[in-house]
Amino acid sequence: MANFLSTNSRTRRVGVGVGVLALALGASVLGAGAASAGTESAGNYTFTRTVDNANPDVGDVITYTTLAQNSGSIGSIAAFTESHDACLTFVPGSAKVTKLHILGGTTTTVETPTLTPTTLTVSGRGWLNNYDNDVTMTTSYTVSESCAPGAVLNSGLSIRALGFGWWGGPGNRTFANIGPSVTVLDSEPTDSTDPEGGGTGSLGSATGSLGSMDGGTGSLGSVSGIFGSN
Repeated sequence: MANFLSTNSRTRRVGVGVGVLALALGASVLGAGAASAGTESAGNYTFTRTVDNANPDVGDVITYTTLAQNSGSIGSIAAFTESHDACLTFVPGSAKVTKLHILGGTTTTVETPTLTPTTLTVSGRGWLNNYDNDVTMTTSYTVSESCAPGAVLNSGLSIRALGFGWWGGPGNRTFANIGPSVTVLDSEPTDSTDPEGGGTGSLGSATGSLGSMDGGTGSLGSVSGIFGSN
């Protein structure tokens, strides 16, 4: 059993590293709007936070995902608290936790968080978190008009984990700058077209002549016109 747990722990740690690397590469390749990630470790625990849009416009909804992984055999998460910029507005009903239920297996439930202008807390009796069972929280926010274009919005995470000490749990920990960071884009229109118009049009000239009659000649002068600009 000891050897199995040790191998499993190494595998999980490698998996976490690869996942974070993939997210980082995705952000650099995709550019604006790409996902971004931040990660911290404590004891046997690794906490990874991602955001689905690292470069939103004002009015966009962004979703954070917090993943708790434990390479040990025993542990649980009792609470997540995330901190965020005050210009982000929580989307009601978006706080969800995916965890193992004794009956029903792994399920996702909508949670009722405790809110302040800059924090959100979701708590339970202790969600099992070990090498077989991750715990994941997702939350969504609207980027409000008070978020200044170009502003970099940072985020933090505090956790309360049961099963500390020889179980390898971190107890109560705060990672103030775990991220990921979000940069608000300038949502002002950049269309250079004059909204008032300014187009021009022309009506080509038309000419004609009347042939001679009884030795007389006559001509119909040219007619031309130009439509001015509006």
